[in-house]
Amino acid sequence: MKQRTAGLAVLAFTYSVLFTAIASYYFARHSEVGVYYWCWVWLCPFMVWNWVTIAWCDSELFLNSKRRLVS
Repeated sequence: MKQRTAGLAVLAFTYSVLFTAIASYYFARHSEVGVYYWCWVWLCPFMVWNWVTIAWCDSELFLNSKRRLVS
């Protein structure tokens, strides 16, 4: 699989999980049953994925940075 295709697949998966969580929250917010809490359970995987992605990007940024000597 090409790198661009893999990146688009990961992006599509991330946004589909987010869209599903937000849509379920929107439809269940007026419900009196415990569906409200399940919406937050749906949001947890997206937030963990977002955290991991940001941490990976930061580690790549620090890994590829060059030290600049200050005189």
